[in-house]
Amino acid sequence: MALKAARRLIDAGVSVQRIRSSIQALRKLLPFVHQPLAELVLVATGDVVLVFREGAAFDAVSGQEWVFEVAQLVREIDVWRDHVAAFTQRARASVRELGARSRKQA
Repeated sequence: MALKAARRLIDAGVSVQRIRSSIQALRKLLPFVHQPLAELVLVATGDVVLVFREGAAFDAVSGQEWVFEVAQLVREIDVWRDHVAAFTQRARASVRELGARSRKQA
């Protein structure tokens, strides 16, 4: 779980040094969290690592709270997931159709 979280952050453009400093800072900010990458929801926005916990978002290094409408973010994520699901269904249907055509021609 922690490796997947680290990979997501790296893929999003966060440097390994920033990930390390975020983990160190989180251990100080939240001493009861033993494995921040596995126990917390971390999201990269640029080179900033945000932590989502109990309805709040804060910078992993500074601890500064970010204020934005979480409900709006959730709605945007839901719309994105719907688009991805629809695209996946269309892609699968296209693949099945191509397979059926190739079997007919053979």
